[in-house]
Amino acid sequence: MTARILVVDDIALNRKVLEAKLSAEYFEVSVAGSGAEALQSVEHSPPDLILLDVMMPEISGYEVCSRLKSDHRFSHIPVVMVTALDSPQDIVRGLESGADDFLTKPLDNLALFARVRNLVRLKRVLDEWRLREGGPLGDIGDEALANEPFTDARAFVMSDNGAVCRMLEQTAALLNHDVVYCALDAPPVRQLLVGSFDFILADVGYRPFDALRLCSQARSSEETRHLPLILIGDRTDSDRLHKGLDLGANECMVRPLNPNEVMARLKTQIRRHRLQQRIQRRHRANLNKAVTDALTGLYNRHYLDAHLCRLKDRAVEERRFLSFILCDLDMFKSVNDSHGHAVGDAVLRYIATKLSGCVRPQDMVVRYGGEEFLIVLPDTDLAHALRIAERLRCAIAGSVIPLPDNQTSLQMTASFGVADCAWTEASTDGALRRADDALYRSKHNGRNRVTASNKAGIALPPSAAIAAQTQIRH
Repeated sequence: MTARILVVDDIALNRKVLEAKLSAEYFEVSVAGSGAEALQSVEHSPPDLILLDVMMPEISGYEVCSRLKSDHRFSHIPVVMVTALDSPQDIVRGLESGADDFLTKPLDNLALFARVRNLVRLKRVLDEWRLREGGPLGDIGDEALANEPFTDARAFVMSDNGAVCRMLEQTAALLNHDVVYCALDAPPVRQLLVGSFDFILADVGYRPFDALRLCSQARSSEETRHLPLILIGDRTDSDRLHKGLDLGANECMVRPLNPNEVMARLKTQIRRHRLQQRIQRRHRANLNKAVTDALTGLYNRHYLDAHLCRLKDRAVEERRFLSFILCDLDMFKSVNDSHGHAVGDAVLRYIATKLSGCVRPQDMVVRYGGEEFLIVLPDTDLAHALRIAERLRCAIAGSVIPLPDNQTSLQMTASFGVADCAWTEASTDGALRRADDALYRSKHNGRNRVTASNKAGIALPPSAAIAAQTQIRH
């Protein structure tokens, strides 16, 4: 995962060390030597994440962070404070100023990279929603993260540690939170689906259930994939905590816990979650029949045309990959002819749900026309898009589609065409044509297969799809 990182420190040696570490991990790094320079840099070119020193002359890191989090244009940018200060009061002050995390020197490289990757991933999801809202439906809202409420939340807790539970209950009383503990006789994910929770707090030492498995399962479900998940562990659990961040956890805390730090971290997670919810709700409320397909609920071609322009501009400006998967159901006409259009409509709705559930939150599934669907994949190169297409093909081919009125169920297959968009192309039209040509080859060569076309319009050999399928299985 590449991202643009701004390193802010008034000591040149510290800047150079962090720049070298991050560059070695293929991040794009810019530097600032003061708080004022940092604010100017963010104004001119907003980064994906800021590593911010605390003790600086004129404008401290606390003040820089507070200003950014109060500005709706930049409040969604994650800020990690990096400093030699390590007292509980310093940590709480940094978190209260809006910092997303607080790392003390000397830095643990694994902890640094795990948190950077995690926060960038969370920002990318929010970026996608902000980008969609700033399209033909109106401007991006002016909510700032610091203005989001953090009280009246509902917490789901997986822990049997008495100290953790008592501290959380004390925090809940101060913030007017409702705490629900994991029931031992029911799978945690099932409880999450019916609980309407605002965040999850899971102890990696909780033996009845595996906190990391919960993290993986929660992120794979549409209903829970955006829920803030906070992991708690001992210092000896650092490897599991870092693994949890890679699996999609939002935050991790190490015992012994400081009550004020716990409260500050919970406030940050709830605020970020509620900002994202607010943007999502407004975005969905503003959508109407002009931009959504009435049958499947997916975006339609009208919305796609406007959104692709913005995606292409961003891909060129920030040197991000952009790929497309075109999917067409095989022999769909025979379904309408044999079972009627009501069954055909049920099949299309099922396939739309299946495709949406098998891609990332930032990906977009569009009903392209008839029985054709387009999957738009930001930050994805051709090789990864090919593997995703093969996964989608297997998901559809392996599904038994229930039909209305207790009719016999159906099994369907689909053909796929994959293409990526070059930064040098004037628009996405060429990539879409290549995806369409590749789809035609899949149909011509026997259906129920994946074909990819590169920027030169040359179809990849059939072995590419086989290799992709092998990688998925292993």
